[in-house]
Amino acid sequence: MGDLDTEPGKDAQILLDATKKWDEKLYDKSQEEARAYATARGYNGIIYIEYQYYQIGKTKEWFNMMADKINDDLTTRREILLQRLHGSSLSPYSREDIEYIISTQEVPKDELSFTLLDFYKFDVYEELERTTPYLVGIDCSTGTVGDNNAITIINPYTVKPVAEFECSYIGETLYEKLIIELVKKVIPRAIIIIERNSVGDGIIDHLLNSPIRNNLYFDKDKDLVGKTMAEHETIESVLKQKAKEKTFYGVYTNGASREDMFAILSRHVAEFKNNFVTKNIIRDICRLIKTSSGRIEAAPGFHDDSIMSYLIAMYVYYHGNNLQMFGFVKGSEEIKEQNKGLTRPEDISTSSLDEDTKRIIRTQLEKEQNQPDDFQQMMREAIIKSQNESMRLVKAGLTHNTLIENTPDYMLDDYDDSSSDYSFFNEINGF
Repeated sequence: MGDLDTEPGKDAQILLDATKKWDEKLYDKSQEEARAYATARGYNGIIYIEYQYYQIGKTKEWFNMMADKINDDLTTRREILLQRLHGSSLSPYSREDIEYIISTQEVPKDELSFTLLDFYKFDVYEELERTTPYLVGIDCSTGTVGDNNAITIINPYTVKPVAEFECSYIGETLYEKLIIELVKKVIPRAIIIIERNSVGDGIIDHLLNSPIRNNLYFDKDKDLVGKTMAEHETIESVLKQKAKEKTFYGVYTNGASREDMFAILSRHVAEFKNNFVTKNIIRDICRLIKTSSGRIEAAPGFHDDSIMSYLIAMYVYYHGNNLQMFGFVKGSEEIKEQNKGLTRPEDISTSSLDEDTKRIIRTQLEKEQNQPDDFQQMMREAIIKSQNESMRLVKAGLTHNTLIENTPDYMLDDYDDSSSDYSFFNEINGF
């Protein structure tokens, strides 16, 4: 009954009584009671019914024919498939871009939960590997309903989110435990990037005194703080140094850094639409608006916590100057891929080839396997010939070779002087 918004009095009592009867499935209502119920529930008396084309006897061929005539995917989706188009006139992105991004959303492949925190689960879109230095963007809130605490895990080599977490009911203490357990049990090489505004500052402070302190991302300038203050080794200066160093951990999401983050998002919406994939991130993108001041934010009544956790990690990916210290070098996977060598016939899948082509490939491979490696044999023979000629020159006193001269005789047993061919002297003398 809490959804009624009426003043106490006779009219309100009629609505309450009518709603109660309806909820108890007393369908023999009078017209007045039915109207009162509809008013209480916010109904306007109009019934709208939708049918898919196949529910009214139309075929797939009919659909294809109509789609060809319309010749516009968005119109076809709206008018025939009855799909609601997302986005609004206030969105910073085109409706076409948003519709395409929605179509790329993937279904989580797994769910990650923790022994101590059974109620807080991650949606996992790609199997997590312990050896990968994942970028973990963390958006912080108070955990008292409203804004969410959100975490996005990004594969730094594909720059795609592979897991995400969102909850508005987890307080700071449990949130810190969740982050520690995530790193220790699942992704020990993770690069933890925390929003340091407000609540995040306290979480950073606590995690700096935790087993995962070395996973907390900081920019290189932090090192300079220690050097400039090292000459004043007093208790006060040490405390100041530690307080100052803490400010280099995490990421601020205000002012210029926020503008940079949404510039990154705009670029990815334009150029990398296939890379968002997760439910929470795509949902948040659909709910963004651009205000009259030019600020991009969540529409009234919505939140942008998951997209912010994504952008916090992406901001460090593009602008962080200390990622190498955490074991991530941009392009390293691409370089390894480039240097893996050319693809050989045996590496190529033959599943899609016709039988004649498969037979030709098998015959060629068998022929290659039964033949000696001519190049290796030539190299082996050339080396042996060179070694023998060097020995002959040394034994004839025509040259010196300390390696051969100092080699014990028993190690030269394989050298058969009786079968020596001295014709190479003719080559030396030009005959």
